[in-house]
Amino acid sequence: MSYPRATVAALLVAWFSSAASAQDLPRGTIVDEVKCGDDASQSYALYLPST
Repeated sequence: MSYPRATVAALLVAWFSSAASAQDLPRGTIVDEVKCGDDASQSYALYLPST
């Protein structure tokens, strides 16, 4: 099953807004490696706007 990128992005934003309290993620900078909570062998880059 394939999901459009916008849908996946929206789901990630919703998840990060609830997970932000679990990790102190900096705003306005690129985080090169964010590990997945369920599977630490998976990671991704993340950018959260400062505003």
